[in-house]
Amino acid sequence: MNAIEEGLALRVQPVSTENAKGKHTTTTAELLKLSSGGYLVDTPGIRQFELWDIEPQEVAGLFRDIRPLVDKCRFSDCLHLHEVDCAVLEALADGRIDPRRYNSYAHLVESPGAQYSGN
Repeated sequence: MNAIEEGLALRVQPVSTENAKGKHTTTTAELLKLSSGGYLVDTPGIRQFELWDIEPQEVAGLFRDIRPLVDKCRFSDCLHLHEVDCAVLEALADGRIDPRRYNSYAHLVESPGAQYSGN
């Protein structure tokens, strides 16, 4: 965020060498006005978000690195979890998709929030 907005001077720590994730430094939520317009919310302790009212089949379209591969799967209803001839799983296996990104994708597809909530 400091790189996005000059002068923010938010407290930061190096990325953890153990898990390659950021370390929490924010202790209270703060709404910051950006000089280019808009706002930025700095919140403590949020590492992940869940989605509600999203069909499991829609989640791949929300990942810019997975979306281009979706149409290359053998089956049109592929969830990219265990299906045969899945272009996403092939890209994961040969290193074109970062495993951490794929794990985030799989978590969202398998989470209760990604289940159909219609009638």
